[in-house]
Parts: sequence; structure tokens; C-alpha cells
Amino acid sequence: MPVLWEVDPHHTPDQEHTPQKSMLNLIGKIQQENPALPLHHIGDSAFGSFTHTIDLQRKGVTGTYSMPAQTKKWLWSMLSHELGLEEGRTALLPASNLLVSVYNVLSEHSNKQHLIKTIATGFRVTDLTHDDELVVVRVTDCRDGDRQKEYLTYLESGRSDWFVSSRFFSDDGTVTDAFLIFANEEQLSDAIDVYTADQLKQMCIGQGVKPSKTELRRRLKKYYKKSSENDDLALSALNSRIGDPQGGDDSMPGVIRRHNTHNYSMLDRFDALWYKIQYPLRTKSWQVYFSWCLVHQAVVNSYVAYCKHIDERLPMLD
Repeated sequence: MPVLWEVDPHHTPDQEHTPQKSMLNLIGKIQQENPALPLHHIGDSAFGSFTHTIDLQRKGVTGTYSMPAQTKKWLWSMLSHELGLEEGRTALLPASNLLVSVYNVLSEHSNKQHLIKTIATGFRVTDLTHDDELVVVRVTDCRDGDRQKEYLTYLESGRSDWFVSSRFFSDDGTVTDAFLIFANEEQLSDAIDVYTADQLKQMCIGQGVKPSKTELRRRLKKYYKKSSENDDLALSALNSRIGDPQGGDDSMPGVIRRHNTHNYSMLDRFDALWYKIQYPLRTKSWQVYFSWCLVHQAVVNSYVAYCKHIDERLPMLD
């Protein structure tokens, strides 16, 4: 339930005191009085900041914040690429240990699509261990191995390793796009040459290439080379960097959205109510504005408590 933590009347309008600085001051005071208390701070987009979130991590404080659309606009644009309704993406920023997430929802008030943008700390990352779950993001280098060439491969989990070329081919001849983008004609030829005639025949059938007793390798090489020059492969490369959109409550962005809605909906309701009522007159002294703040907070908190008690949401201005 929303509560009034503190009002600082000693900050004058001419002082540079942003919402983020107020947040840091308040958290510092709480830590000073309760050093053993583990803190997880929740804030709306007025408090969302990559820099200050990292500062809080250094103080041992975790947090979840909505983010303004203009902060790292390129990041939200990339993660929201071709998102449908009730779909989203989640990404780990390993350098800063932040989890960023977007989710596309339908606004209850305007009936328009709205992109929920959040960052969070205080999570745990589990590495994938099964090869059949590995998703290749890109291939960047090649070296000679014992029997096959080996390729430096970056995985969606963030791990990298050297893989032989056969790891990029399935039994039906399907090839990882990232390998096709990287490999030159000689490397592609070496990759195909390791397979037996029976294996090559199954690959031709799987890819719709007419098998021939004497030209299996040449036909497959021609097919893969043509595939690597396809314009659609460039779009596939872009999508492989950010992953396909994920929908539903069981997806990672859906889980984060549902968790935030379940635990922090009171914060959003408080913010909405706060902006519904404003002091109409220009204040001439801090005492007047301080008194208004106390009344303002008391009205909003009492309203939320009353609506929860009667289990019904009433119009605020009534």
C-alpha cells in the first residue's frame, strides 16, 4: 500500500535536486538507520536511470524501474522490433549486470498499444548446459582442428566456444544461418566434404535438392552458396542478435510483466492518483507547499486504503 515516507522541506526550487537524487538520499538514510535491511527499491520512469541503478548496486541495493522512452532510445527500439500485442523481449546487459525488458500491451484507458519498458537488478543467471538447447548468435573466426576446421561461435546464453563445422549441420541438411554468413566457399566445401554419400543424399532430400550419384557435393555447395547470398539472411542475422518476440505469461518478458503487475500495481495506481489532483494556486512560500504535500499524500493514501477495504475502485475526484 502506498505510504508517505518523508517530506524534505529544506530543498528550495533553485537547488538542483532531481527525483533520482532524492531517491539516493532517501535510500542512504534508510541504510544508515537499518544497515542490515536488504533493500529492493521500486520506481516509476521518473526514477529510472541506468547510471543511478548501477550506483545503487554498489551500495548493495537492488531495484526495479520503469524507464522513460528517451533514455537509450535505440535499446527500446531494437528490443521492440516487430513486437505483436502481448509480446516482448528480455535481454541481459552483462557489463552493467542489468536485466532490460519490453512488453507490448493494450492500455486500459486509451485502448492503444503501450510499450512497458523496465530495468531490474537482483536476479540470477543460469547457464544452459545441453547442446540441443544452444542457440548460435554469430561465428567470427576459424582455425585448423585435429580433423575438421573449428569456428569461434557465440551463443545466445553469452558463452563462446570453438565448434567443428558439423555442429552447424543437421541430419536433414539444415545449416545454421550464422555459419552460412561467415563461411567462404572453401570453408563451406571443407564442411560438406566430411560427410559420406549416404549422409549427403539425406541432406539433399531434406533440402529439396535433386540427389545425383556423382554430383551430391557440387549440388549442395551450389545450394548453400545461393542461400548465403539471400537477402533474407541479413534479416535473419538481425533477428538472431535480439531473438524472436516472446508472447504469453510463460515467456521471460511475460513473467517479468506479471511479477511487476502483481507486486507493484499499487505504485502505478498511486502515481495515477497523484497526478489527478493538483494544487491550483502558485505557492509563495515553502510552508504553503509543504502543507499541501501533506494533505495531498494523506488524501491519496486514504483513498487507496478505503478502496482496498471496500474492494471497489471509486472515482478519485468524487
